[in-house]
Amino acid sequence: MGARLVFLVLGLSAVLTACSGYRSTILPRIAISGEYTDNAEQDSTDPQSDVITTVSPGVTYALTGETRALTLSYDPSLAYHAEREESLSTRHAATMSAYDQLTRASRLEFRDTFTRTDDPTPTREPTFVRTDEPAPPVDTTIRRGTEPYFTNFANARFLHRFGPTDSFFLAYTYSLLQNEDPTIEDNTRHIPEAGLTYFFNTRYGIETAARYSRGDFYGEEPVSDSINELYMRSRFIRRFSPHFDIFVQYALTDMSFEGTDPDYRIHDGSVGLEYSPSETVAVSLSGGYFYRTIDDGDPSSGYVVRGDMAKRFARGALRLSGGIGYDQAFYGAENLGFTEFREITLAGTYNFTRHLAGEASIAYRNSKYTDVADREDNTTTFLAGLTYRLRPWLLTALRFVHNTVDSSQEDEGYDENRVSLTVTMAPATPLLLGR
Repeated sequence: MGARLVFLVLGLSAVLTACSGYRSTILPRIAISGEYTDNAEQDSTDPQSDVITTVSPGVTYALTGETRALTLSYDPSLAYHAEREESLSTRHAATMSAYDQLTRASRLEFRDTFTRTDDPTPTREPTFVRTDEPAPPVDTTIRRGTEPYFTNFANARFLHRFGPTDSFFLAYTYSLLQNEDPTIEDNTRHIPEAGLTYFFNTRYGIETAARYSRGDFYGEEPVSDSINELYMRSRFIRRFSPHFDIFVQYALTDMSFEGTDPDYRIHDGSVGLEYSPSETVAVSLSGGYFYRTIDDGDPSSGYVVRGDMAKRFARGALRLSGGIGYDQAFYGAENLGFTEFREITLAGTYNFTRHLAGEASIAYRNSKYTDVADREDNTTTFLAGLTYRLRPWLLTALRFVHNTVDSSQEDEGYDENRVSLTVTMAPATPLLLGR
């Protein structure tokens, strides 16, 4: 929480020291939701249903100047659980973003995202616009039960451009997970990083980045080993047009544990392309191979394929992404280490009329936790929803979500179906407070 307050103060200072000229707006709102779940505890043998009624007032405040801006958003919730012994719970979601355009070439940015919830499987909203903005990591492990937990993700980033396509950045990220369930470890991460993009001419360039990550774990003994991670990446780029690049890339991950866990290194080489012919189409594809060496252990290797295709059109959007490769599951509800995975996600949205819109997505992931004996998980999520705008200030949303977890470990898998109806009241446009 302390780091979150520091980032908040810095963001406010960057904006409120503006000499003159700003626009101040506020967007109040309130959402009332009813949700039915047929497996509230994510239990594999004795699923219990529940009906959850949530009231969520919220507000977004924005202050914008010529070269500086600040946005604050806060949505607390009071949830009533019809079948739970402790029927009332509170949830909180808050975000802060700010920037200061120091000069025409230099920019300072701050972001902070805080959540407190008792929902073990919050719905991930489909996105249809690719972005390089830092975002909270996605937990791919299994969380079950209704004990509250909170996360905080804070990032500060300085970017300087010294040419039409040349830039470097410095950044620092702090993340936190804290659980009220004593059987789940808490953790913190500190991540300083830097990167450079430089083109020798209009055709050839390089992109390099490096980061150091320090991870610490807390909870009932024994706790997981602290982690020192060093990641370095270099990419050689051949540009054929402003919209089409091909590249060759090498990345090295060095994992060092302060305890009994063996250290290891991952070498990852790949080739790929990026193609963005317009603001509404973006394609990136890459393929390669990784080789992992581990102290006092046998090496392992495998293919790495990554793909992401997004298309926005007049009445909707479509996105297909996925791949095969590796990642590391250290900082979620479970600490499972090095992971080999296969995943695919397809999502779409469509505006049937001016007032009626639909969305659907399906995601599948296979995770093999190679450092954990006999652990392999398959997760599938299907989402479908409709939204209807009754009035400019009144929106209704009906949504169905199905989750299936199939695990090689006994009693780890489960099925859950959720149906929710949400009514949201908010002004059609933010209210202007001052100029």
